[in-house]
Amino acid sequence: MYKRTTKQSFPKRETTKESYGSGTYGGQLETRPISLKQLVNEVKGIYAGLVIIKTKCVDIDLNYSSSVNPYGRMTAEQWQALIGLHRTLLHEHYNFFLASNGIHNFLKILRHRLPHSFEHMLTFIYIAYSMIGLLLKIVPVFEEI
Repeated sequence: MYKRTTKQSFPKRETTKESYGSGTYGGQLETRPISLKQLVNEVKGIYAGLVIIKTKCVDIDLNYSSSVNPYGRMTAEQWQALIGLHRTLLHEHYNFFLASNGIHNFLKILRHRLPHSFEHMLTFIYIAYSMIGLLLKIVPVFEEI
């Protein structure tokens, strides 16, 4: 049985090794069981939406970059529309990532075995952080943000 993840809001608290074991840390995810068929359908739906949004982003970006004056001024409304569209693209990537991989399951294993898994959780977080660092090296435009 697979789980669908939804974010719950909890008050922010200081996070320590001890608080992990007590289950008092903020931002705990709530999961509901779903079947493999439901998971496959959800991943396919998210991917289809991702392809549509990505295609639209690429088309619009090409349109703006190949216009008569690609470095000309844009209105606030144009910027807001572009940011909104690309924000949607990021959210779709995030949803696809969560629905289509086993990292969430591994994090659940680590979480349920706290505080004994704390050091292993830190190791995995450091690995994930270094992967983000590699992404920054591969795509240097992110360094400007």
